[in-house]
Amino acid sequence: VELCVSNHLTMATESRSSLGDILGNAAEARRLIEPAELAEHVTEESTWIAIDGLVYDVTGFKHPGGFNRILHLAGKDASRPFHKIKHSVAAGAYMSTMLIGRLAGTDEVSAPRPVAPLPVESVTTSRGLTEGGKHRDADPGEPMWSTRCRGFLPVRDPLVHVGEPYVVLHELADQMPIALSDGTFRRLVEQQRARFGPIRAAIDAEGSEEVLERVHALYGYVGKGYVHNSGGGRDDALSVPDFIAAGWLAVSERLNRHPTIDYADCVLNNWMRIDPERGITPENVRLLHRFTGLLDEEWFLKTHVIIESEASGAVSALYDGLIAVQNANAEALLKSLSWLEQAMSHVASNCLRIMFERREEGGGTACCDPYFFFHRFRPYISSWSAIFEGQYEQEAENKCSKLRHQLAMLDTLEEDGPEGLPALTSHRSHLQKAISSLQMRRSLCGPSGAMSTLLPMCDAFLEISMSSYELGSMLSKFEQYMPSQHRTTLTQVRTHSARSFILGLRERGVEQAETLVHHFNACVRRVLDFRWRHLSYIEEYVVKPSGMADARGTGGTPAFEYLNQHISDTEAALIPLPDTWLPDAPAEGLGSMAEADRLGLPPGALPVPHLDSRSSAGSVDQAVGIDECRRDIWRVSDSNGLLSTTAPLDSLALPPSWQSIVTLTNMLAPGCVPPATYCGLVERYLTLLPPDLSAISGPWEEERARASLAFVVAGW
Repeated sequence: VELCVSNHLTMATESRSSLGDILGNAAEARRLIEPAELAEHVTEESTWIAIDGLVYDVTGFKHPGGFNRILHLAGKDASRPFHKIKHSVAAGAYMSTMLIGRLAGTDEVSAPRPVAPLPVESVTTSRGLTEGGKHRDADPGEPMWSTRCRGFLPVRDPLVHVGEPYVVLHELADQMPIALSDGTFRRLVEQQRARFGPIRAAIDAEGSEEVLERVHALYGYVGKGYVHNSGGGRDDALSVPDFIAAGWLAVSERLNRHPTIDYADCVLNNWMRIDPERGITPENVRLLHRFTGLLDEEWFLKTHVIIESEASGAVSALYDGLIAVQNANAEALLKSLSWLEQAMSHVASNCLRIMFERREEGGGTACCDPYFFFHRFRPYISSWSAIFEGQYEQEAENKCSKLRHQLAMLDTLEEDGPEGLPALTSHRSHLQKAISSLQMRRSLCGPSGAMSTLLPMCDAFLEISMSSYELGSMLSKFEQYMPSQHRTTLTQVRTHSARSFILGLRERGVEQAETLVHHFNACVRRVLDFRWRHLSYIEEYVVKPSGMADARGTGGTPAFEYLNQHISDTEAALIPLPDTWLPDAPAEGLGSMAEADRLGLPPGALPVPHLDSRSSAGSVDQAVGIDECRRDIWRVSDSNGLLSTTAPLDSLALPPSWQSIVTLTNMLAPGCVPPATYCGLVERYLTLLPPDLSAISGPWEEERARASLAFVVAGW
């Protein structure tokens, strides 16, 4: 099948054939099938469908949306539902392998054929993605986690399969979604206990980092799947049996990481390209391992893969900026900041929104439903406390040795001791509990977006610090879950940050300093854009489904508090600009409250009136005063910027004769939703509309009246 698909794809690419051409050409020399014969094949054992006059035997076909999508169309013409969903040329090539004939009674010449959909490139390019087109090829022997080629993704596509003795981990991970759903996974793992034995020695002798990373990920999935919903252990800790714990701890020690599933396991190193020759896009990426097997989990994790891929430009810009600061090269730093600002703008604007995409089929449901994420998938990747059975920290080994020695003495006494000794059962139980209590315990974080090195590296380069000690400590803790080479890069950046370098240039009066400040602040604002959008993630996928404002993320942080604090700290990193203008001085006094009320102004909003020496003493030029008030509404100030100087009046502040306008404004939303009824509503109110502005008093009411009328006209 793979060879057939490959051949058809090659022909389609070279000739730019349409999907219909592929299917039509493949139908030549097939037999005619009568409609009655088609109608006989309507079971799971034999399933035929017709599309545009062509008959396909789709028995056993693994449709991405489930076989039931096809089964209910068995024996029928499925042309309409087929064309409601865009299918790629690759899908057409695969369909040709299931083609068995042409439906009798169909005109071969005039029979409608599928119209070629947009190529996959066009569909994904509409998101504005680079699809990995700017990635660099890895050099022979280049370390797996080098950031030169693809940002924080591995320099080569992740290793898909590993050989013996690790195959048992693969087999268990592949069976996990179904076995977890029916509650048999723990027994399935325990049946394979003997096959885990050789893994520990193989890990100690393993020389490939790619293999070790794949084994760490497999242990993360199998281990968390095993302990999930196990009922807990002592103090609600989850117990990892010794036959799993030995290899898991060994591979974690080799990689200098923690024995749990982390961000690198489930995102950075957990994907493959469906077509190795195509780009890294949502349509061409699938996960290697999964807990639930449902599309929501797939979409959630591979969205992060796409973000990391698209952020490679930002990583390159950060590295160039690091070199520029090391060399005190202001010109090179300016270029790096400009590049970084564009790259982070791309990530924040074009990539983060992919998480919220909706499926064309299924009524436009979310590709990752927030409630599915929180209640079905999130428990597998949450923080947890673990007891690794039969494993001990170094300092506990001496105590364990003594306790084991005492236990052995009890065995000897029971076997060879004199008769009449008291029962030693309780003493044995006490020693066994003491040994058990010394077993290795770890408090482990679940995979979190904060374990990606992208934002920490931006923070380090821009000197965005965490003002909260608790959250700062949590960020430092997350760094221990990153691949070691990423941690090394992060440390290098911290020693050569841009902010201190730019401030030093400004203190010395270097001409380029102010330009650098502007570019630096632009980069900080792009990081802010990212964090504000990430905050909407947390609200949608954690806060709302949990029903709690203080809900914790998968990494164990108080998610909403953490991000709000980080947003404030990011804003604090902006470098202040020198004042270049002063706002107009405020009025040096206030008119009477009675005068303000007469003009329709909020209390205290009336400036000192202009006195006309030609009029009687104390008289006010009303026209000038009102015009002054109107200018005061829109006076630019350092406190309000371009907003009105005080809060606008609401619509209910308009006089009674304008209530028809208020009602029409309030009816905009229901009246304009198709099928729209707003024009008819306006016509019914025509006789009630105010004929002029005679009831309007003062500039503030004029502004509200004008705005209300503008909405009514726009609705019409």
